[in-house]
Amino acid sequence: MNEQSDSAHIARDRDLRSKNREISNPAYRGYSEERRALIRQRSHEAYLRIKADPVAYAAHLKSARERKRAQYHRDPAYREKVKMAARGYTKDHPATGAHPRDFVRLYGMERQDLEFLMEAQESACAVCRRPISLDTHRGASVDHDHATGEVRALLCDPCNRAIGLLGDDLDRVQAAATYLRRHAHRLHLIKEAM
Repeated sequence: MNEQSDSAHIARDRDLRSKNREISNPAYRGYSEERRALIRQRSHEAYLRIKADPVAYAAHLKSARERKRAQYHRDPAYREKVKMAARGYTKDHPATGAHPRDFVRLYGMERQDLEFLMEAQESACAVCRRPISLDTHRGASVDHDHATGEVRALLCDPCNRAIGLLGDDLDRVQAAATYLRRHAHRLHLIKEAM
């Protein structure tokens, strides 16, 4: 990174920290501009000291994550604020499953390869035949052999998870199917009782 862009990133980070400080500490808004400048300078110097030592910076990030996690569990208002921010991000950035470069990195497939596979499967899960799509979050999962990395088919997320949780083990899948068949009459009785 060149010096100019590095200083631009530092200035942007400083501005974001300043805005966060104003939001989280109402008293900060009442401080004089000189006092605000001093707080910003000290904060920035502390940030640079921590950032200079990778071990200290990693420890700082870990403690910040732990503080936020504890606050999330302890404070319902903060939890709702985090959820609202996530909803806003999701609304502004509609999920389309894995990023296209992830398909290339993980499976060696381009988007058009996946579209061809989807067309060959008639836009349905290869196991349960429910409709799937590449354009919705968790709409289609790429099922692959974990030993070889070879792509087998596109599945809906529940079928892909089930196969993965059963460890791609045919004996376990067969045992689960046998178990469900053996207890199917009980499930039918329960549904009738409802």
